[in-house]
Amino acid sequence: MAVIDSARPGRQYSGWPGGARPRFAWEKTVAIPTLILAGDADPLAARAEQLAAARPGSTLTVLPGDHLAVPASAAFAMALVEFFRPR
Repeated sequence: MAVIDSARPGRQYSGWPGGARPRFAWEKTVAIPTLILAGDADPLAARAEQLAAARPGSTLTVLPGDHLAVPASAAFAMALVEFFRPR
């Protein structure tokens, strides 16, 4: 999991809450549905729970696997389908 800093292309921070902070006050208050997918063996997603807690309206799904295996898994696809399913 990484957060890309659009103000500084090429710069990214692992586990947002400790490494990068919202650049604007509104980033803390905008509550849109956000899916946070993390692998249980992914060292880049070590603080996924903190990221989810800091992002109003987020859903955290932790899947088995590392940074490369999770996006290739059927569980990843199913998590996306479930998240985007009309309610």
